[in-house]
Amino acid sequence: HAQGIKVGLHTMSASIPIQDAYISPTPDPRLAALTGWILQEEVNASTANILLNMVVNPGWGLGSTLRIGDELITFSGSSAASNVSTLSGVVRGAYNTTAVQHWRGERVSHLREMFGFLPDPATNLMEEMGANLAEVVDSTDCDYVYFDGIEGLSIWGIQTMARLHRAVWNSVKRKDIIVQSSGNGGELWHLNNQEDTIYIGGSTFVVAEII
Repeated sequence: HAQGIKVGLHTMSASIPIQDAYISPTPDPRLAALTGWILQEEVNASTANILLNMVVNPGWGLGSTLRIGDELITFSGSSAASNVSTLSGVVRGAYNTTAVQHWRGERVSHLREMFGFLPDPATNLMEEMGANLAEVVDSTDCDYVYFDGIEGLSIWGIQTMARLHRAVWNSVKRKDIIVQSSGNGGELWHLNNQEDTIYIGGSTFVVAEII
């Protein structure tokens, strides 16, 4: 700053990386997930065949990570027969979690992912992440922050993206920073100094940056 150099911070904002303490060794209960799957057979800590009561398919905002208790399990494919889904390419104890025995009837959830795992907006995890990001902004005394990947929260609506913005603004000490985000909308215009415009058509996102 003494030399007139401006410092920018590019973040993936709402996305939690696999090596984060929110993920391992014990996944935070506030991670966003779809629920409703039921384990159809008992599995021990090394079982590679996972049978569920319905098909699991990756999609927008969904990756290939399941959660049973405190264990994360990844898979590469699934097939269905007689209303039972069989997972293939299964990795037990994924992301440095611990593989353990699970019993028939245990509930299985499909974690939401977008460049990383997403927080459940029904909890306070998003506000906690905003406070964490604000701490980094203050500690680096940066002049510019880019909320990249924030469109991952758009599955819950634009107001959810705005919640993360507000969580940062409510905690950060420096108020003259320039803010830009990869999502835009009526809830964000007053929070961004520079904006990307995001158009949603089906599952296609086209981002045009305003410089």
